[in-house]
Amino acid sequence: MDRLHVATLNIRNLADRWFERLPLLLADMAALQPDLLGLQEVVYVLQQDRVIGAAGEPKRLWVVDSSDHRFSDRLDEFDKTLLEAIGWVNEHAPR
Repeated sequence: MDRLHVATLNIRNLADRWFERLPLLLADMAALQPDLLGLQEVVYVLQQDRVIGAAGEPKRLWVVDSSDHRFSDRLDEFDKTLLEAIGWVNEHAPR
């Protein structure tokens, strides 16, 4: 793989006019087609999984629940998951 295209976004959960922002987020993800996408404050009840779907194929989802944005109660799990995700991206990257 020549380079890794990474996108990260804080979806902001229920805040800030979600249903007005959703079409813009979907368009951005479809245009970016990141190899690795990191999302914060995701709530699937709000159809935020559609943002992940718009990011393109192949895809795999990892979720690390935490009580804060620093993963202070789950840092070991976060580190392990991040390394697993990077390995998966390397395995599935176009050659």
